[in-house]
Amino acid sequence: MANGEKGSATVDEEADLSETMSRIARLTSRTERFAEYDRLLESFPRHAELYFRRGLSRNLGERKAAIEDMSAAIALNPAEPATLYFRGLFNLEERDFSAAIADLEQAIIYDQELDSKYYAEPARFVIAVASLHLGDFDRALRECEGLKPNTGTYLARKMWTLDEVRTRAKKRSYPT
Repeated sequence: MANGEKGSATVDEEADLSETMSRIARLTSRTERFAEYDRLLESFPRHAELYFRRGLSRNLGERKAAIEDMSAAIALNPAEPATLYFRGLFNLEERDFSAAIADLEQAIIYDQELDSKYYAEPARFVIAVASLHLGDFDRALRECEGLKPNTGTYLARKMWTLDEVRTRAKKRSYPT
């Protein structure tokens, strides 16, 4: 993930930050993790990856705060597909389906601009799930076309599989 603003950290500071963020990610205490991210953000308030990583950590129980962190990262680096993808995913979990779709569509665009397909298929799967919730069954089916069966494994762990989405869309059945 690229830094949000050139000059917000020197090359040496970037190396130190990278090492520090790796160390923080290994902390088992959420309280310690957040305190470390907060400390770093005081020194580097324009560092998009710090907001991104804190947002990923916060998703475990603090989804609205996670969305705020992802939004801060997007404000600093609006073309980062990872941040858009995860904010879209968190919006889906918060049942803000339209916001989820908007974020995921942007994630796909920026992913393709980077000549990557890392987020495109999972984003299409999440768009299909959000479309089901909005009653847009035709879009849900279109988004499922050509996806591999293991696409969306994150949501599959939450009882959503590609087959389930396709079946519900064909039956025009709302998710529960």
